[in-house]
Amino acid sequence: MVAIRAGKAGADPEPAWREGRAETQAQLAALSRRGVHIIAENNGHSLALENPTLVATAVEAVVGVVRGAVFDVSDVRKLARSAGG
Repeated sequence: MVAIRAGKAGADPEPAWREGRAETQAQLAALSRRGVHIIAENNGHSLALENPTLVATAVEAVVGVVRGAVFDVSDVRKLARSAGG
């Protein structure tokens, strides 16, 4: 399970929303023994449009586990730190 959250400044107009969303997504990731919560530092809420490679790489990591691979999100984390796109 990979929960990806927007990290771009201004993605949440209210600080309480930002805090609540971060907490909720961390809780969501914790539902799985292998769940991770990743912040896409330079992306807003339209992650699939702004950084489709990030989303596709996260999906590939989860599908890989279903097919027997080791759960590796290192590429997802790298993409989340990059400018994206």
